Amino acid sequence: MDVVKIALYRKYRPENFDQVVGQEQVVRVLKNAVKENLISHAYLFSGPRGTGKTSVARILAKAVNCEKRTGYNPCGKCTSCISAKENKTMDLLEIDAASNRGIDEIRDLREKIKFAPSESQFKVFIIDEVHMLTKEAFNALLKTLEEPPGHAIFVLATTEIHKVPNTIISRCQRHDFKRIRMSEIVSKILEIAKKEKIKISDEALEMIAESSEGGLRDAISVLDQIASVGLEEITAETVEEVLGLAPHKTVYEFVSSLLAQDQSKSLAVLDSLSRGGSDVVVFTKSVQEFLTKLITARAGNLDNLEGTKEQIEELKLLAGTTTMEGIVSISEALMEAQGNFRSGVEPVFAMTMVCFTGSEKTSLTDPELGPSTTPEIVPVAKPEKNPEADPKKPQKKDEIDKRTNGQWHHFLMEIKSKNNTIHAFLRVAVPVFDEKSVTLSFPYKFHKERLEESRNRRMVEETLLKVYGQPYEVICVLDSGGRGVKLDDTSNAASILGGEVVEE
Repeated sequence: MDVVKIALYRKYRPENFDQVVGQEQVVRVLKNAVKENLISHAYLFSGPRGTGKTSVARILAKAVNCEKRTGYNPCGKCTSCISAKENKTMDLLEIDAASNRGIDEIRDLREKIKFAPSESQFKVFIIDEVHMLTKEAFNALLKTLEEPPGHAIFVLATTEIHKVPNTIISRCQRHDFKRIRMSEIVSKILEIAKKEKIKISDEALEMIAESSEGGLRDAISVLDQIASVGLEEITAETVEEVLGLAPHKTVYEFVSSLLAQDQSKSLAVLDSLSRGGSDVVVFTKSVQEFLTKLITARAGNLDNLEGTKEQIEELKLLAGTTTMEGIVSISEALMEAQGNFRSGVEPVFAMTMVCFTGSEKTSLTDPELGPSTTPEIVPVAKPEKNPEADPKKPQKKDEIDKRTNGQWHHFLMEIKSKNNTIHAFLRVAVPVFDEKSVTLSFPYKFHKERLEESRNRRMVEETLLKVYGQPYEVICVLDSGGRGVKLDDTSNAASILGGEVVEE
């Protein structure tokens, strides 16, 4: 008969306080409370997923009911400890509030609380994801927390503390669990790998730890998932393939090219990822994490950086040649792209816009901090007015510049409040005002054609009237001089933008 394999995160779940990883402050308080018999009637554990909230709750439940405990740790051998470990005791109830969130479930819980423990000193109730309870259920729970019987102990756990009513929080002893440091996760999964005889490279260990976002349970689950493939050794390439991660080098190249305003390179990186079948949404998350670290490095908090030695050195080098404004500019464009994901916009298209909008500021690198390792930025001359515009009565140059520079930013902000995609197109356009028209020079035919659509043109003209106080006819032209990726680089641009090359 086949036996179901026990998941590694369950097999190596901590059984006492000393085995808990990365939550020293919380564990210290609970150890002392158990040792001195100063147990509270209600605890609230909050923090990110996979950081040990439920595990510590179960350890606490075993410790208070252990028959042979001499200090703070449960013995693990008495009847009470074994029953709790095997989930055979009636005195430890673990409830998932995500699926038992109504008032009827809490009323049933209140009925069970009335009965004394069947074989232990305390009856412990662990309510996981407590923030999922309904308002009525919280009200019912509140009364119980105010006047619990002496034999009842509550442990509430949540990943979203802001959704828990203050009335509940105020009646519990609160403990905040933190994300576990990458070095501690690496050490733990290496220990498990050795016990399970899993051969794994140092780089793969670090990648698994980094991908877990501070959750040890997630890291162990990933190790279990990859180990089940049956490879002789788990390498960095294996981790990237299984998790769909983009190599750190690729993320570094993409961010560097954005900071250098090298749109050709950033588009090429995106194109390579898309053609290679990588998940662009996952890649975007990796870029976001990289930018977070880059901001930390730029702010000078080098001791808080996590990653391999090579990665940290790269971050330090890039941070030393980058302005904070440049990083923030790209971060804002990235957040906008992620918002577009949720709106149903194709991820590749949304990230293509980041290649143009994320690096629009004229100076993203800091010349005073030393030479940049990113490609040199070549200033692009303002294109000459295209004959297609056929202006009738052009204004003087100083009047045009004054009007454009003074109001164009406000115009873009108005457009952004109406349509993010059109705003992204207009940000790369070069406007030239005449008395009754504005000529928009675009670097791509794709941009020009989208703005020429009647609905989009009408929106632009209505916004121009609102901002400038007079009507303007919108004329869209191609900038033959090019901007960013050259116009004749059709194979790259067409594939990214979802079009095709047509000979005219």
